[in-house]
Amino acid sequence: MELRELRAFVAVVQDGGLSAAARRLHMSQPALSQTISGLERQLGVKLLVRSSTGVRATEAGTALLTEARAVLARHDQALRVMARYVGPGGGALRIGIPLELPGRASRRGAGGTGGGSPRYPGAASAPVHRGSARRPARG
Repeated sequence: MELRELRAFVAVVQDGGLSAAARRLHMSQPALSQTISGLERQLGVKLLVRSSTGVRATEAGTALLTEARAVLARHDQALRVMARYVGPGGGALRIGIPLELPGRASRRGAGGTGGGSPRYPGAASAPVHRGSARRPARG
């Protein structure tokens, strides 16, 4: 189970439907549906009851919702704590760009080495082209 799957599940339950959650998560509805179905297969339980008017959590889904919110809150808290140890300009923004995106479009607004934001003037940004099947290395 991955954090992105938990975030997707929480969004679907909160929004009451796959379409609204997909819009909020900036992903396609079929991709979100596959994520939720994969989570259900992985856990071996049905998490949502789907209907023409939306979705609602099953008993197992309600239990996962409680746990998912707790896990995501702890993750966010850990990031906030660790951010205290990063000095000004010590962060890096990693931008994953699908190979399918034309080169000219992907270079627009993602110039390279930093200073791109008034809020984070010393932070570096580096667009990285990778296929959608590969995950970026963690650094």
